[in-house]
Amino acid sequence: MPKEDMPPPEGMSEEKYAELLMTERGCQICKQTIKCKVYWEFAIRCCEECHSNKTVSRSLLIGRIKYPEEFVDIMPYTHISSITRYYWRKQIDFAYSQYYSLSKKKKKIWLNDKKIVLDSIMNYAKQRRQRELREYEERKKSRNDYPFYFHPPPQFPIVRRPLSPFFLFRRIHVPLFDNFLGNHDEQESDNFIETKKKKGKGELKNKFHNNKLNKSNMKMKGKNFKNKFAYKYG
Repeated sequence: MPKEDMPPPEGMSEEKYAELLMTERGCQICKQTIKCKVYWEFAIRCCEECHSNKTVSRSLLIGRIKYPEEFVDIMPYTHISSITRYYWRKQIDFAYSQYYSLSKKKKKIWLNDKKIVLDSIMNYAKQRRQRELREYEERKKSRNDYPFYFHPPPQFPIVRRPLSPFFLFRRIHVPLFDNFLGNHDEQESDNFIETKKKKGKGELKNKFHNNKLNKSNMKMKGKNFKNKFAYKYG
């Protein structure tokens, strides 16, 4: 528990005050989250998620649930943004049961008393926030004035896991396959040209051979014709 020089809020016991300051114990609601904050407006120490689940916005209380605005105005609240106010659900339920049971005259007295309590609570919470801001600025200044006291975290080498065969295929085999397609197309084109050349030479050679055979056949036919003619007519 950090050292404290501020007294507890008005009406809060020393025991409860000491319990709220034990932030190392974590959230008082879920008992799980270590990172938490003391919301002095609600006298509770809780994490951000529990705060969100246990609070309700002003617009919902007045606009949809139809709580009287004079009642909502005397309830402590926190700011999530600069505009929206959030109220603790249990505090609203408990206070409204008191408000609803009072007569009109007693309600006015009750509201005045609650307004005094509200001012005291909100003023204390404001002092706490201002103190936290001062402590933050002092720590920031100390880091700037004495930077050698604040060493940066150690830098560890980045260890990358080996790529899976799938990514190796995508990164290596696919380009090789593309090159293969390009080389294959070029080879087919070269083979086509070479085949065409060979085919052309073969056709010329066959044509020359055929012409030679035709002439030889014609000579044989003429010679046979002379022999037949000499035999027939003697």
